[in-house]
Amino acid sequence: MLAYKKKLETLFFFINKYSFWISLAILALSILPVLILQENAYVRILDCLDPDVIYRVILSRDYNYLKGPTEIISSFMNGIPRGCFPSSLNVLQMLFLFCKPIHAFLINVLIVHIAAFFGMFLLLKKHVIKEQGYVLNIFICSISALCFSLLPFDYMFGLSLAGQPLLFYAFLNILNKHATFKDYFIIFIFPFYSYLVLVGVFCCMALFAIFLVHWWNTSEINLNFFGILIWFGLVYLVVEYQLIYMLIFEKNYVSHRQEFNFVLLSYKDFRYYLREIYNNLLLGGRGDAASLHHNIVRDILPIAIIVCYEKNLKQKLFYGLIIVIFFIALLSCFFNINSILLLRQKCFFLNAFDWSRIYFLLPMLWYILFAMSLALILNIKRFGAYIVWFLALMQLHFIVANNFDLRHNFKIFYNTYLTREGSDREVDYLSFKEFYSEGLFSQIAAYINEPKDEFKIVNIGILPSAAQYNGFYTLDGYIPNYPLEYKHKFRKIMEIELNKNSGNKLYFDYWANRCYLFCSELTNSVISQSKDELKNFEPIKNLQLDTEQLKNLGCKYIFSAVEILNYKNNSLKFIRLFTDKDSPYKIFLYQT
Repeated sequence: MLAYKKKLETLFFFINKYSFWISLAILALSILPVLILQENAYVRILDCLDPDVIYRVILSRDYNYLKGPTEIISSFMNGIPRGCFPSSLNVLQMLFLFCKPIHAFLINVLIVHIAAFFGMFLLLKKHVIKEQGYVLNIFICSISALCFSLLPFDYMFGLSLAGQPLLFYAFLNILNKHATFKDYFIIFIFPFYSYLVLVGVFCCMALFAIFLVHWWNTSEINLNFFGILIWFGLVYLVVEYQLIYMLIFEKNYVSHRQEFNFVLLSYKDFRYYLREIYNNLLLGGRGDAASLHHNIVRDILPIAIIVCYEKNLKQKLFYGLIIVIFFIALLSCFFNINSILLLRQKCFFLNAFDWSRIYFLLPMLWYILFAMSLALILNIKRFGAYIVWFLALMQLHFIVANNFDLRHNFKIFYNTYLTREGSDREVDYLSFKEFYSEGLFSQIAAYINEPKDEFKIVNIGILPSAAQYNGFYTLDGYIPNYPLEYKHKFRKIMEIELNKNSGNKLYFDYWANRCYLFCSELTNSVISQSKDELKNFEPIKNLQLDTEQLKNLGCKYIFSAVEILNYKNNSLKFIRLFTDKDSPYKIFLYQT
């Protein structure tokens, strides 16, 4: 028994001592399937393949990235100003400019996970778990960094979420007067690899709050910190100069966001706010900023609070962090209260910006709290270290089991390389290669045999990103800012169809970031990532489009994933059905 206990203690000591390298190895193994599968890997469609990858691909073509804010990019939505697209100064744009799209995407995946791991590890080790020399503290920093780095990040957001710990690490070094060149470099590069409208504003607010708290506690104004914070904000403004120019200085430009009406789009009752607060605090957070913190709240945090109480430990930072998380969860819901939405309607600036996205700060805060909780649990005599081990590994298992992207790519990798059936075993969700289906669209382009810049197309039942990736000029698209005039022109095409479906009508009239051709007979006009749904589309029996308006906008062809039975009633001509063994789509080609 003693020998067994000795071996167990030796194993624990070895893993604790080398926990940093073991964690790094686990991270490498976790993202290895995506890097090996490449185009055959599953990649999230929403806010990734559609539309963010497409923005970068389009800007990389025909020197579009060099165009001024008001110059027109003609291949997207019949031509919209360059300033409506993301910044060309973003690191993501540089990757897509010099690499093939899939390689640019994979390099970005690698950078995002590595930055998340090292950023969280450095932040915890230097500024949170400060007791050096105790080997379990390194384990806590490493396992917390690993858990954070394995969250299901939206890769096309760059370092907006994954890079926050690195940013705060650098700023706290400046605050504590321990800054080196690397800290200034991190702060400088962050605006070039993130988005002002997603996290930039909220990071500035959080850092300013830290500045004020430090001033209050020390009665000292850290001018260096404040000056760097101002400089950080100015760099963001330089990076996003095209968007700012369009919204503020281009007087002739009217954004479709002028017609946003979130009150009419989705009226929310009191139960909705309770559910949102419950989701932010007790469940896994929002989909685009998932933190998967269920176990932290349910199991780990209560134990840490009990230990604090029993041991009479004074942990201002610990309790302060809990209050901050609770405050952000409430504030995120506050901006969606109906009365606040009504107030926002009266001010374009307030209405055009999604202030509820302050929840993008929560994943970082949850994993700082996770690490602090584990450090507090170490104070339990005799079994503290074992409890920390168990809780940490439980959280790691939970993240791996609930990270759909990670789990699904392991499944594809296993089916492709580790079973006799190989890649013939079908996986239901679309891969990068299947979503864009270059072979299928090459067939269509060869059959049409016309220069792609001399005609326009529109899509039904298939996301326009697939056609855009393959070089077709589309009338439809997904973009958060485009001319209001074009929205009205596009609406005329499907006015009768919108009147048939009140949900689609509200969705388009009061939001319309997705400027798609909605059909009342399609149960999901914005297709999912499932191959089953593509197979189960029922033919459209009574489509009613304004074909003349389509022609007025230059549309010559319709790419439809669904057969249109009454195409003649819409003055359309059926050309041919296109299929490809490597594509999940069936494309019915119609001519206007």
